[in-house]
Amino acid sequence: MLLRWCDQHGIPVHSLYLQSYNLDLTISNMNQLKFSPKKDYTANRLTSGVLQLSDHTHLVLNETAMQPGQLDANGMLLFGWGC
Repeated sequence: MLLRWCDQHGIPVHSLYLQSYNLDLTISNMNQLKFSPKKDYTANRLTSGVLQLSDHTHLVLNETAMQPGQLDANGMLLFGWGC
């Protein structure tokens, strides 16, 4: 609702918050993006995920970007529908 209001009035959502992140939930984003941190054992370090945000960050999930399509295993895991 806030996102729609801001679009109607030409106000970017990120101008209302000190820290904000807009994520379009498209099929390609859900299939390809890494949402949680993963351990890279060859480099012996943790690689960050898209949803690894700092404290008090306003997250906007744009569900209006969804189109019909097929989720792969990564996309299914995002919703907890383990394959």
